[in-house]
Amino acid sequence: MGSTEQKIEEQFAQLQQKVGARHAEVLKHSDGDQFPVEYARLVNVTSKLVEFEKTIPERLAEPDRRRSERIVTWSWRGQAAVAAVLIALVLILDRSTWWLVLCWARTSWERWPAASRRSMPNSTVTAASGPSDCTWSRS
Repeated sequence: MGSTEQKIEEQFAQLQQKVGARHAEVLKHSDGDQFPVEYARLVNVTSKLVEFEKTIPERLAEPDRRRSERIVTWSWRGQAAVAAVLIALVLILDRSTWWLVLCWARTSWERWPAASRRSMPNSTVTAASGPSDCTWSRS
């Protein structure tokens, strides 16, 4: 990451030097006809510096983001390979694959109530303060 930071610092320093050079040109032509042209160039270079400055956090985070993306990708591939091997072992070593149908049905059944609950209107039941009328005492 040190090289990334170094490259960013070098680019930032170059842009700062360009802004300084343009500022010096504006000061040279402060009374002449060239002032609007040089001032426009100064504004252009300064806007490039500001845009670059806004992208610095993204540029610093890019190597870590790429590394995380690779880790997630290889993790997913590893999990998929392990799952494929386990399924193949079950199919090779087991006499019955009906349990796979049961697993699929169970996962579908577990998801269905949650999906239907999301589509139901909100309940108007509220909790009352204090003890409930439905309590019973030990005898």
